[in-house]
Amino acid sequence: MIAATPLQLRQLMDFFQDINPAIMFLLILWSLINCFLGYLIFRILLAVNGLILGGIIGSLILAGCLAAPTAMGGFMAALAGGTLLALLAWFAGRAAFVLMVGFCAVVLVMTAVGWILGILLGLIVCAIVYSHFKPTVFYVTAVTGAAGSIFYAAALAAGRRASLWSKLFEQPGRAWLVVLLLLIAAALAAAGAFVQRRLAPVIRTSLTPLSLIKKRRRSR
Repeated sequence: MIAATPLQLRQLMDFFQDINPAIMFLLILWSLINCFLGYLIFRILLAVNGLILGGIIGSLILAGCLAAPTAMGGFMAALAGGTLLALLAWFAGRAAFVLMVGFCAVVLVMTAVGWILGILLGLIVCAIVYSHFKPTVFYVTAVTGAAGSIFYAAALAAGRRASLWSKLFEQPGRAWLVVLLLLIAAALAAAGAFVQRRLAPVIRTSLTPLSLIKKRRRSR
């Protein structure tokens, strides 16, 4: 069973706090675009996320096959995995989106209760996402974009000197701050999903999920 320890979560927060502020602003902007325009730029969004997630998967596969992979080997595995998943995301967006959401569900559940329930829930999630594709795109992009933007903004506001983990979870009387950030993220996600649902029928681009489906139907 894979478990994410508080130390690992703290190290993850510390990693983002050490990122250059200009890059953090770009991450916040990208997350907000994800939140409010995720459906309209679906193919671009999915290709970028596919590049990142594919790189992670490629690195994990190499690490599982080799006891001590080299830095160049890790880079090539990440590049190959990222490129393959990015291409799949661009040309087969629905399948790639279903696989990405299912993979994330598997990882989250494996972290908590183990790989058997993780795989089982991942298959269930894949079936739900495939059958309710359009609304799932609204909600997944809105929630992930809102969570990312709040997290990056909090890390940027905390600065490099003070640990965000310490401010949120170790200092007494800070539970209200955690609740406040969660409420802001929830409100932002709800606003993002609402905006996307309103814009989807009005603005039609070749980057939306339905454009891929219609293109395939016309070619038959």
